[in-house]
Amino acid sequence: MKAPKPPTPSLAQLVQSVLFRTKVVDASVGMFIALIGIAMMAYQGGTWWDATRQGHAFWENNLCDLLRVRTLGGHPNIVGARLATGGMLILVIGLVAAFSLAAEVIPSRRRLGRSIAWCGSLGSLVLTSSALLPSDKCPACHSVAVVFGSLPALIALAVFVGAILLEPITTRAFRALCLALLISVVLALSLNAWNAFLHGPSLRVLPGIARLANIMLLGWLLWIAQLTRRRLFDTYLALEKRRATP
Repeated sequence: MKAPKPPTPSLAQLVQSVLFRTKVVDASVGMFIALIGIAMMAYQGGTWWDATRQGHAFWENNLCDLLRVRTLGGHPNIVGARLATGGMLILVIGLVAAFSLAAEVIPSRRRLGRSIAWCGSLGSLVLTSSALLPSDKCPACHSVAVVFGSLPALIALAVFVGAILLEPITTRAFRALCLALLISVVLALSLNAWNAFLHGPSLRVLPGIARLANIMLLGWLLWIAQLTRRRLFDTYLALEKRRATP
């Protein structure tokens, strides 16, 4: 006897699922900003180039510096480190949700979008290792987690950007943001790998480049959520118009 086929989700259930994921993206970005902002205020000081620097230096401290239980200036940072870890893990949830919407953002290549969703979601989960392995506990492990843990998500992002550049209904502004995000992430990871594994110089511009990539990533996440909702609304209007047409 054949096993019964699982019930096919209705259109309403699919729409609710998509809308729920967009809300997850928005919530994760908001919670990340809040937790990281508090962690920045709790960070008492120190950068890789100036241990006496007071407070958090937005363009000179890496985001990963907030994960340290003792700052680069030697100050205790237990509460800030826990807040930063929580914020990064929450953002990973938002990344998974955003990548899961790839097929909705690239409607002309839905099969490719589903592949991007699987690869990007897996890569985002791997990135949790970088938050759980701060540089003060295991510097080598942290570097490996950041550089190599980012590769699956980076591949998914690169394919996503390539598809977006070919997507006929995508705005130029969103294409520009996607391309700028990809370039900044590749540059930041390359400089990080150069310093960590090839013993290259630690450039002071690296935290700034990484910070720009972080800001663009947050904008990319919010844009994906908003774009998905707008397309659902446009589809709804088109269906209603078709129904109203005699």
